[in-house]
Amino acid sequence: MQGDGSPSGSQSVTDAPSRFSLDEWERLADGTSAFVRGLIAAKEAAEKHAESLELENFAWKAALKAKDEGLIFAKRAADEEIDALTKRLSTLQRDFGSLKDDNPLLYCLIDGDGHIFSQDHLRLGKAGGQQAAMLLTKGLTEYMTDNVDAGLSGRAQVWLTVFCNKSGLLDTLTGSGICAAEDFEAFLWAFNQASPWFSIVDVGPGKEAADAKLREHLRVLTRNPQIVRVFFGGGHDNGYASTLNYLQTEGLLEKVTLLRGYEVLAKELQSLNLPELKIEGVFMAKKLHSKSPSKLSLLPLNMQPLEPKDFEIFKTSSRSFSNSPPSNTRSPPLAVTQVVYVSEFNVRYISRWILFSPLANVSTVRVLDEGQY
Repeated sequence: MQGDGSPSGSQSVTDAPSRFSLDEWERLADGTSAFVRGLIAAKEAAEKHAESLELENFAWKAALKAKDEGLIFAKRAADEEIDALTKRLSTLQRDFGSLKDDNPLLYCLIDGDGHIFSQDHLRLGKAGGQQAAMLLTKGLTEYMTDNVDAGLSGRAQVWLTVFCNKSGLLDTLTGSGICAAEDFEAFLWAFNQASPWFSIVDVGPGKEAADAKLREHLRVLTRNPQIVRVFFGGGHDNGYASTLNYLQTEGLLEKVTLLRGYEVLAKELQSLNLPELKIEGVFMAKKLHSKSPSKLSLLPLNMQPLEPKDFEIFKTSSRSFSNSPPSNTRSPPLAVTQVVYVSEFNVRYISRWILFSPLANVSTVRVLDEGQY
């Protein structure tokens, strides 16, 4: 039994390799070799990718570090600039506060075509201009003392500008018999000379030229921190409503006080409820309408208009003279009257009358009015 079993087991082991042919072994070896080479290639590719990722990661880290350093530097520079600007701002605020406290300004803007100075001042000429300037200065400073800050009255400077169409205003004043041209010129000169900060500016005959200048001055001056109050003399005109509404939107209207002239306030300005100041006797209370110059406004005081009844005197005197007996002595001429027409300061002689009359004690020279000849 041993002989049968032993040879049989040995034979099975020895004969196992003989089951694969040489070609099969070569194919198996080639497959194994290719698989190993693939693994090696994959490993090398993975290692290269890992190296690339490491390099990229390093680059990102370097960039982030540089960015962080840049941000840190920029932040440091920004902090230093903020500190410098803060100090500068503090200095400017201190300077502005000092300027405002030490040299506060009160600015008065007047539309001279609507806020017309009173007849009493205009007729006084030079003295009237001085009085008007004095009353305005007194009224503005007293308003600040009573309504804003009592300490301002002794420190504040009053700046005042009147914008007007000088030629148009002169025609209106003389045509309405308010004042003579020479009185108006003297008033303007004295008002301008009353203070270095008082000015009456002739804007010319352009339509609403004064309005345009006053509106722009309002926009600019209300933003000036040194100007603590702007007095606005234009309450007669609805055209200023848009500018005042703009100032209200910007939070600047609280610096504006309405300087009253006419008794009637423009309708569109009434809803703004501006604080008001009225200085008695400085401006006309009622609107002045333009009129043609009076024909007799420049006549001497001893002249009167010629009346129709005066012609009867001429006729009577003429008949008496013609019917009187001849004589070597005649009544001396009573007067030589010149009939004139006065308009726009130009005197035009129309005719002349030489009267010979025995009447005495007649001293009035009568002047023919337009339409009576």
